[in-house]
Amino acid sequence: RDRDRDRDGRDRDRDGRDGGRGVRIKTYKQFMLELPEDVSPESAAAQYAAYKASFSDLLREQWFEEHRHEEWLQERFNPERLEAARKRRDQEARERAEAVRTEAETGELDVQAAFGGGGGGKGKSDGDGNGGEEKQQQDAEPKVAPAAAWVPARMEHDLARCVELMKALDNEKGISFESGETVLDAAVTAHTTEERLDVALVYLWRVHAIDYYGGSQPEGLEVGSDDSRHLRRAEDREMAEDPEMAAAAAEAFRQWEQTVDNTWERRLADGDPAEELVGSRIIEAEVEQWIKDQVTVIAEGEKYGCKLSSKMFIAPDFVLKHVRNKHTPKVDEARSEARERLFKANFLKHGADEVPELRKPEVPAGPPGGPFGGRPIPPGAPFGGPRGPPGG
Repeated sequence: RDRDRDRDGRDRDRDGRDGGRGVRIKTYKQFMLELPEDVSPESAAAQYAAYKASFSDLLREQWFEEHRHEEWLQERFNPERLEAARKRRDQEARERAEAVRTEAETGELDVQAAFGGGGGGKGKSDGDGNGGEEKQQQDAEPKVAPAAAWVPARMEHDLARCVELMKALDNEKGISFESGETVLDAAVTAHTTEERLDVALVYLWRVHAIDYYGGSQPEGLEVGSDDSRHLRRAEDREMAEDPEMAAAAAEAFRQWEQTVDNTWERRLADGDPAEELVGSRIIEAEVEQWIKDQVTVIAEGEKYGCKLSSKMFIAPDFVLKHVRNKHTPKVDEARSEARERLFKANFLKHGADEVPELRKPEVPAGPPGGPFGGRPIPPGAPFGGPRGPPGG
């Protein structure tokens, strides 16, 4: 294979590979040698940008392999570490749910608590269970929900949605459904929609850091919020009780309603956002498939073998049981490999853009038909290859 010498004197393949040390991107001059002689400067620039953007995927993978043992990568993207963090998050949520339940039963629950979502907040250490709300309000005021939140029909809708969220999020964190129901029943006296809604809203805030009216929730495995949640302002209630003013308020805040509804519909449909990173279901599905792959058919319906031993079985189910019970180290190894694949996928999807040298270059708009102007992709693009003569 033809080789060039780079500025450091190392051998470098013409396809951009650095003498076995890894992938090296071609210079613009090298890339131009593979394009037709009549290519326009604009088209050449667009093609080179597309080449670099595609090449960056390989560079990202290489960077990950070189840095995978760094602590920040392990903490943020390793499924095993993330699973441990999720267990801590869930345990803290169960403790907060118990605290809210106790306050509801003793009549001490503050339904207007605006700070301390999910146990967060600057006043968390004051021990009042409300995240140091009184201290924090000296520095900041709660955010205000739109007046449309007072409209009776909207409140009915929000109460139903909040109860759905309570059930779903409690279930994700191992909190019994009775906990949320107990809080709703114990904290209300008049049993009005407004009263039950306020209890549901503060429960979601205190236990799960859900700012319902703000359409915000913790990202990944975050457990608390240092910010305030949105509250209905008492002076806006008069507007909601006047039919004409209520209609005007609802129309004015239609976009807000749509945003809030879409946010919580997606949350209920997608489930725990931490699951994508932890990937327990993905990992176990891969392990289960690996176990099934160990089955060999000797005689269909009569005799089956196992790739891990010489034993024979009369049915596939017996092979699967044998693999799980007698080859546990191999199963654990398959699970470890699945975790490693997810570790890498987590970084490439969620973390690579945080590394300056791995940010993908923007691809400028090229001619009609894509960066290659509708022509066949040149030989070697986007990763290079044998180079023909200029213009050929």
